[in-house]
Amino acid sequence: MSGHSIPTRPKFFLDRTLAFLRTGLPAVPATVLEVGCGQGEIAERLMHLGYDVTAIDVDRAAVAATRRRGVRAVRADLRSFGGGPFDAAVCVFSLHHLAPLSAAGTKLRSLLRPDGRLVVSDFAWEEADAPTAAYWLDTMRVLVAAGLARPSRPLPELDCDPRTAWRDRNVRPEHQHPGRAMLRMLQIRFHVGRIERVPFFYGTLGGAVRGPRRSKLTRTLFEIERRRIADGAIRPLGLEILARRPAWDLN
Repeated sequence: MSGHSIPTRPKFFLDRTLAFLRTGLPAVPATVLEVGCGQGEIAERLMHLGYDVTAIDVDRAAVAATRRRGVRAVRADLRSFGGGPFDAAVCVFSLHHLAPLSAAGTKLRSLLRPDGRLVVSDFAWEEADAPTAAYWLDTMRVLVAAGLARPSRPLPELDCDPRTAWRDRNVRPEHQHPGRAMLRMLQIRFHVGRIERVPFFYGTLGGAVRGPRRSKLTRTLFEIERRRIADGAIRPLGLEILARRPAWDLN
């Protein structure tokens, strides 16, 4: 699709995501490929840090928005992209869309230099149990009732099954790989050095907020979610993964 509006991400989400990416990226001025660039906020920030960034996306509007930020952006499917080799690749909530997953992993590995780094931020939607889904739904209800967020369609009745509501509004299983499938693929094709389970909802909830308090509210949502996870009340759906192409892999 092209020409549609692409949502921007809250500043706090971008700040935190960039801080994570920097823990896995090589030193500047390394070459970095971002797969699925959205509005180009991440690619632009990496570029300003001194990285030599190339961004790809299948969406025409995404590529245009990224180019307006001064980033080298290419409209291409990962399977057809012919660049590289890169020192690192970044997938920020894009890996779960890449299909077929096994072929995407093989392609990502081929685009990296031996010992090149892959940094992934994504989520395991299938791990949302009833309390976790209820946390998302109840928080969204409060944001809507306060006039801070406007959902694309009405929220369900109070007595609904929260897991059904979560999946109905956020998940398309036929087009989104579960977290366990992504982890399995990465562990087969890469050397995975770190897997962290982290807060996820704050980004999507904060992304639904409009107005000048958006970033501050997103930070608050993150802290609340982090504490609920620490208390064992909800599950962490977010995934932060650092991996490398094996140094001995010359194929």
